[in-house]
Amino acid sequence: MKGELERVDARIADIETQAQSLRQSMVAYKEYLVDKKRENAKRRGEVDIECKELMLRRDTVPDPVHSAARRAARHLAKTHTRTVDARAYVCKYTSNLSGLRQVKDKLGVPTGRYSLHGLVLPTLKDLIGSHAGYAEGVQGEHHEHINACLDHVCRLLGLWCHYLSVRLPAEIVLPHSEFPHSAILLERSSYKGSDPAYPGDLGSHSSSSSTSRLKRDPRPSTRARLLHLDRPLAALEKEDRKTFGLFVEGVVLLSWNIAWLCRSQGITSVTSFDGVCNIGNKLYHLFRAQEVAFNPRPSLNRNDTAGTDVTVRSNKIITKAAPTQRPIRFGSYSHGSTVNSLSSAEGAAYMQEWRKLQPHRLVDQLKQHFAAEMTGVGWDVVSEFDLDAEREDEMPVLVGGASRLAAAGKTDEASTDSAAAVAKQGDEDRKANGWMKVRGRSGDV
Repeated sequence: MKGELERVDARIADIETQAQSLRQSMVAYKEYLVDKKRENAKRRGEVDIECKELMLRRDTVPDPVHSAARRAARHLAKTHTRTVDARAYVCKYTSNLSGLRQVKDKLGVPTGRYSLHGLVLPTLKDLIGSHAGYAEGVQGEHHEHINACLDHVCRLLGLWCHYLSVRLPAEIVLPHSEFPHSAILLERSSYKGSDPAYPGDLGSHSSSSSTSRLKRDPRPSTRARLLHLDRPLAALEKEDRKTFGLFVEGVVLLSWNIAWLCRSQGITSVTSFDGVCNIGNKLYHLFRAQEVAFNPRPSLNRNDTAGTDVTVRSNKIITKAAPTQRPIRFGSYSHGSTVNSLSSAEGAAYMQEWRKLQPHRLVDQLKQHFAAEMTGVGWDVVSEFDLDAEREDEMPVLVGGASRLAAAGKTDEASTDSAAAVAKQGDEDRKANGWMKVRGRSGDV
């Protein structure tokens, strides 16, 4: 009994000791809480003071950032303007050095034709016609004149696209070690990263050693369209229809490239088949656009954004192209700049409407025109005097010696004079109106 009481007393003592320890811990935690409340109140007061100061400085602190953003935007716009001026400058002087001019008559009136390197540029519709009026002062056949014009046009386009940082839809291959002549690729076969193969023989008449050693491309879809003729186009159409079709596709793609370049540089007048066919007119329009766009002394006004809208919204800079109602300067759109890029959604939307003018439709229209022109090839022009002239075998015969001889002498003189006059008149009509065949009175053609 006595031992049990001692155990109970010991247990009560332990409990009292633990209770005393807990009371001390509670006192310590209460003091800790009081200190934390005092510290949080102090920090809360400091935060309130900082918020009030931030509210006071809120309108003044971002001003330097916005000013720097506006300066950067103006610098970007000025740099883009000077880049456009430089593009127009080099393209303008390249055109001058290439001799791109409008042909005028003796009175200084424009004739509607255009020359490049001294050669009058034919339209696509005139490729199968006579060379009269397009190769004046040029020795050689009409197809040689066409070859020289196409080579000059391809070189000029290559220089313009290099200076403008523009990639044409259909890739142009300029003459080099593996290409004796200029060629052009289809749009789906262009810019594949590999050198295109030579398109093959120029026809049954062209098998020179310089072209026979070059590799051939057996795939028709990737075959380059050669911009070269080894004979007149009318003869090529009769002798080699396949090469004729490839050449027609090539010149149409070349002209379509020029029309695309006109559209990308702000020239919106080329919207029809006739407009696309006139290569010289499109090149001259681009030349005039270069002269208008070139500004040798750019503006010194810092606020002049030169056709670019710059909007600063909070901490973002939004650069937009010039409004659509303002004319687009030559050199503004290219593939080599972030502003007015043809690769952007804005550039694609700008060129989307024009792409309704597809090259395969132009090829069909040009072939139809050539077919209509070919129906009149091979016919001689006959003057009305040729029908009225009296032939020797149709002259009346007089019975009687002297009278018959005299009449025969007069008939010979009249026939000689009439034949000379008719021949001269026929030559003039052939130069003016073309050729036509007629059946002779004796039944011979």
